[in-house]
Order: sequence, then C-alpha cells, then structure tokens
Amino acid sequence: MTEFASDKLLLLPLVSASQEALVREFETLLVYSVMGRLALYTDARCQDLATKDDHVQLDPSAGYDDMAAELRQIARECGARFLLGGSLTLLFDDEAPERLEECRVTLRLFDAVENRFASEAPWTCRTFETTADPLQEAGPWLRPQFEEFCELVNAGFSLAYEALFAQSAQAASFCEPPVAASYEALRLLITADRLKGAPQEKIDAYQKAVQADPSLEAAYFNLGALYKAKGDYRQSVAHYRKALELSHGRPRLRAMYATEAGVCCALLGEYDPALQWWRRAIEIEPEYLAPYLNIAHHHEERDDLEQAEAYCLQAQAIRADDARPCYSLARVYCKRAQWAQAIDQYERQLRCDGEEGWPHNDIATCYLQLGDRAKARAHFERAAAIDPHGEPGLYAALLLSELTPSA
Repeated sequence: MTEFASDKLLLLPLVSASQEALVREFETLLVYSVMGRLALYTDARCQDLATKDDHVQLDPSAGYDDMAAELRQIARECGARFLLGGSLTLLFDDEAPERLEECRVTLRLFDAVENRFASEAPWTCRTFETTADPLQEAGPWLRPQFEEFCELVNAGFSLAYEALFAQSAQAASFCEPPVAASYEALRLLITADRLKGAPQEKIDAYQKAVQADPSLEAAYFNLGALYKAKGDYRQSVAHYRKALELSHGRPRLRAMYATEAGVCCALLGEYDPALQWWRRAIEIEPEYLAPYLNIAHHHEERDDLEQAEAYCLQAQAIRADDARPCYSLARVYCKRAQWAQAIDQYERQLRCDGEEGWPHNDIATCYLQLGDRAKARAHFERAAAIDPHGEPGLYAALLLSELTPSA
C-alpha cells in the first residue's frame, strides 16, 4: 500500500519551459512566499519542486488522466498527499509584442489519495510595476503590482491550508498581513535564506532584508538563531523579542521565540528574565513542552527538586508519548534516591523512544542501588546486545565484567 503523508505539501512549477526565462523570478517569489506563510501558520512540511535543484518539469499539454497519473507518481516518490501547482498564461500587446498586457494564473491543488484536483483559484493581473529595482537582474521579468501579488500568495496559502486541515480541529484563526513590504524586501529575504556563506555573511544579508522591511518576522527569527549560534546572546534575545512582537503566526511558533529568548538569557546568567520568558511561552502555548523542561532544569540545577518534579510532571501530562519528561523525571528521582520511581520513568522512556542502550544502563544502575544484581545484570546485558560496539554497549560490558551472577 502506498503511504501519503497528509501533512506534506509539494509545490510544483506553474510554467512551461518556453516561459521559464521570463517568469523564473516570479515563480520563485510565489513559491517561497506560500511556503513561508505555511511555516508561520502551520506545522506542515513543504517541499519546493518548482524552483530549486530538485525541480520537476510537467507537460502542460497533457490530458487530465495523464496529468493525474504523473502527479500521483510524484506524490508517491516524495511521500506527500497534496501537490500545489497550476498554470500561467501571458498575453502581450499585438502592436507592441514586448509589452505585457495580462497575466493569468490558475492555482490547482491535487489530492493524491483521492486522485483528483481538489480545488483551484483563478487570478488575473493587468497592472505591472515599472519602477526600477536595484536588485533586478537584466533581462525580461514579470512584476505584477505587489498588492496583487500578495493576493495570489494568500490564494495559494488558503488552498493548501484548507486541504491540510479540512479534517482536523485546527481552526483558521490567522490574519493575512502582506508577505513583505516590497519585491526588493522579499528578494533580500530569499537571498539571505539561500546564502551558503559564513554566519556573519548571513547576518549581514538578513540585516539588509530588515532594512528594506522592518516588519519581516522570519528575518528577525533567523537573526536570533544566527546570533545565538555565534554566542552573541544579547543580540539573540533582542531579535527573538522583535520576532515575537511582530508575529502573526501560530502560538507554537511564538512560544518558541519566547523559549529561545529565555535560553539566551540563561546563557548570559540572567535567570530571572529567563524564567519570565519561559513562563510567557507557557502562557502563549500551554502545550509546548520546551519551556516546562527548561524551568524544571533550572530548578534541578538549584536542588529545588520539588519544583523540578512539578514542571516535569506537567510536561508529561501534556505529552505522555514524549521521552524528554521521562528522562528528566528519572534524573530527579535518582537525585532523591527514589530508585523505583526512576526505573518506572526510564522504562517509559524506552516505550517512547524504542530500544536504546543508555536507558537499560540507567535502569541497571538503579537496580544496583536497590541491591537487585540479577535485574541489573539483565539490563546491562540488554544494553550490550543493543549497541555492542558503541559507548552504551562498551559501558555495559565494563560493568558486567565487575558483576558476578547471582547465586
């Protein structure tokens, strides 16, 4: 049976090879903008098959059955259910063939599970920007008025959003600000995202983007991450704060901004602001685990094990299938010498993450503390069998060599 991931969307080319040179930039801006908007409002996974190295080429003259078969094959190869593509038609002035009169785009969403085009959105533009853009390369190009381009982006986003969440409880509670202030700002943001240079080069590129548009949430988020990686935690906090101030995105994303700002405060040794950021993250998105675990770790480091346990238990109540609260709770119980409770958490960790060597070693250590050498030996043997040549297995073998079988 073919599996199609319902949370994955492929973005496909709009144009034929004959039109590609004229509208390549237009398509890049459109695909990037739709993907960026989905990143702000959803957890959907998106793959660009239109403008990057893994570009696919569709035959626009193919009949419906042939096109559907090709789209389904692409979906099967990429493990996605939904494909967003469409067609583009350009009309030129008969008396002035170099002058573009009209651009028609029809966005279409294909559902590979139902094997049909689920919906479409037509869009027509007759007004184009003619002002010079210092970033624009020489040669032909297509620039609808930017406000109209943003309407097309929102149409593509809406098609994808409604398909991805039609059968879920996620509500479409978002506003639709412009994707950027201008084409120049959008191009600068794309350039920064795709830059392969050193961190400082990317920082400089994102700074140019926010100079062109001071409301670019994605640029501030990326600057926060880059400054954190560079060790400039104060700048990182400032940019995560700015991303949060500007954010129109989903609560999980805003909670992540606040959480990362708190992490950087902690790295600066400023723990009261760190706790404030993490509590704010919980207020924004009560089901986001990271701030609970960060607060728990903060209290654990200060030997306030009661508070550490309380926050870990809150996290575990939210996500019983997540191994992180299990590991943190086990560590707290070990510090309290509550070995049976620690064993229970390590076993839960194994159920969440699957068989790994270290949890078996940890369980064995707890059994040694309880004086049960037979059970300790059994878990060390299990760790050695799972990863005989890795660190967990070698550690288990060392401990096994010091144990004698129980009488």
